Amino acid sequence: MLRLALLLVASTLAVGWLNVSAASGLTGLSCVDELLMPSYGAIARKAGQPGTVISRVTVGRDGKLAFIRSTAPDKFLIQEVETFLRYNATYKSSCRGQTITLKFTFVLDNVVPTANPRLNVKFRGPNEFVIETQPQAAIPDAVPLQSPKE
Repeated sequence: MLRLALLLVASTLAVGWLNVSAASGLTGLSCVDELLMPSYGAIARKAGQPGTVISRVTVGRDGKLAFIRSTAPDKFLIQEVETFLRYNATYKSSCRGQTITLKFTFVLDNVVPTANPRLNVKFRGPNEFVIETQPQAAIPDAVPLQSPKE
């Protein structure tokens, strides 16, 4: 399912549906070479609340991330997104020096927490990912030991 979503995003970029003109150069998602689908990882779950992270990424040499600056209502959401963009994305080297803006909206369904929360990632053009999940049920720190039977 995630591969299908990534394929759709890549197809959209290839066809040019993002209204990028040749005169203005490559901007936004057109500067992204590869991007794994974001998730609602352990860091974001620590926030325990929904929120939107807006990240401005400056593309460096060889498609590497040169600089990132993010804003959000919660530091855990910022940490989740910045970690994701550093290690799960590459950028087009032709965009060197350009700054692109990406938006990640985290949504917690208003349901009872579950041990195995589902994840749903949606893409909203031109540059937003909406990551929905259920709250994570508490996980015990340790499994109680059973005393040996006599």
